[in-house]
Amino acid sequence: MPARNFWIGDWWPVLAIGLVSFGLLLFGAIGLLSARRKPGRYVLHSAVLAASIPVTFSLLVLSVLFLVQFGSYHTLVEWEVLARVKAGTQSRYGAFKVIYTALASGQERGTRTLDLYGDAWAVRADVIRWKPFMRYLGYDRSLKFTRLQGVFRREQDYLEHPRTNETIGKGTDRIWLRAHRQQAPWPFRYFIESAYTTSVSGSTSSPDLYDIVGTKEGIGLRKVDY
Repeated sequence: MPARNFWIGDWWPVLAIGLVSFGLLLFGAIGLLSARRKPGRYVLHSAVLAASIPVTFSLLVLSVLFLVQFGSYHTLVEWEVLARVKAGTQSRYGAFKVIYTALASGQERGTRTLDLYGDAWAVRADVIRWKPFMRYLGYDRSLKFTRLQGVFRREQDYLEHPRTNETIGKGTDRIWLRAHRQQAPWPFRYFIESAYTTSVSGSTSSPDLYDIVGTKEGIGLRKVDY
């Protein structure tokens, strides 16, 4: 099963704002319809609804945009295992079998087995650092894993062997790419402070199982000992 990122649960504040916005619109429309037979109340409901529609509609649209665009990003917390990687089985053609497993809330969310050429494997993540006001909602840094790559020690090996650069999860998105170039589109530019990559790596010849651990400062690697 393809390994994918399932981090939509990290965006519950945005989902809550969207649901409240939709509820306000619905409540205002129902109140307006129910007050049609009473002129005074109808005028009052009309004024309140007219004033609230732009705000609630904007919040609703913005919430949907954020959920669609960033639902696969995971908000970094104090400490959490985000993925597992195991390598070590070499084929007769020189490639190593690398098994990548995505995790969400401690549960496995899919596994990919890849043939990887190189002395080491590297898992790359795209990271977004949010504006300071977003931290009141619990968002400081968010990431998603995007690439599993083969790394050689010698530059010459890159010319003599195939390169492995596989997409994992949903890959790099256009919003992150533009933010990385300091060109984040509207309205995301008002929420994103910076965008960058981070990665962890391990030897392809090692048969050990490794956890990729996320913290508020970034990601790290931990050997699993049973």
